[in-house]
Amino acid sequence: MLFFEQPHEEYIPVIPISFFLCWTSVSLADKQHETLHRQVLWSLYEKEVIPFALITIPKSGTHMLMNIFYQMGNAVPHWQPGLKENFDDYYLSLWKDKNHYTYLCTHFCVSPTFEKLCSNVNLKKIVCIRDLRDVCVSMVHHAKKHGWPGLNTYYQQAWNAFKQLSFDEQLLFVINYEYNPPDIKEEWQFSLPLVAEQAIRYCNQPNVLVCFYENLVGKEGGGTKEAQLATLASINQFLNFSLSEDRLLEISSQIYGIQQVSSGKQAAFSKTFRKAKIGSWKEVFKEEHKEAFKKKLGWALIYFGYEKNNNW
Repeated sequence: MLFFEQPHEEYIPVIPISFFLCWTSVSLADKQHETLHRQVLWSLYEKEVIPFALITIPKSGTHMLMNIFYQMGNAVPHWQPGLKENFDDYYLSLWKDKNHYTYLCTHFCVSPTFEKLCSNVNLKKIVCIRDLRDVCVSMVHHAKKHGWPGLNTYYQQAWNAFKQLSFDEQLLFVINYEYNPPDIKEEWQFSLPLVAEQAIRYCNQPNVLVCFYENLVGKEGGGTKEAQLATLASINQFLNFSLSEDRLLEISSQIYGIQQVSSGKQAAFSKTFRKAKIGSWKEVFKEEHKEAFKKKLGWALIYFGYEKNNNW
């Protein structure tokens, strides 16, 4: 359990962070890790902190959740690349800005390194799911403007060829896309079926809160205010932020507003975020897209509850 009572002052000695880093690096198998975790977090923030990781299906509201966590707890993300599975790296990431509450953040597929670290420090995890048909539509728009693993400046010819396709061809390409470049990095997502398989595995783990994009977006995204507030309340309880209902209502009105970047400075909301409406796939999927999707990912829609069967 990571819901700790506030430690007494005499319980937390004033010890340099370097001492903690040395101690943690030689005690990975020690049963006192959670107690140590509690002490280090208290020494960093001088308040109770629930360490957690955010893991999302690509294009399923990562930046919205980043904004929510900042509004809720002055929390900023530490992104996955370059992360090691030992405590030194984790605590150094926390220490990068002592005025903010730092959490780990990544997309599915989660790298083995990230998984090992989460296991080592017993992190709570928030997993965000979205209708994979809408994910495919968002992937097309993202890939055209910003690229995608295997479709970017490192693979300029393939990216240019993708951009020359019609939208219908691009959408079919994305549905069937299996990307595994020769120099692939472990933090890249490999394909949507693998993303879905791993997301399902995480959803069945303990200490995980599953959030649905469709419940998060509110009226502006085609959802409801009630579902949005219920999702914020679940996050609030899961991370023990202890915010009032009035504060959650205020945060819900700011989800599409200003985003806080890791430096704590305000910035316009991420340029990769399109404020996409839920169910946008219905406007663009043709029979060829439906058949390709059912063959590849129909099972995932059924598992996540978006469809009862493949007769859609």
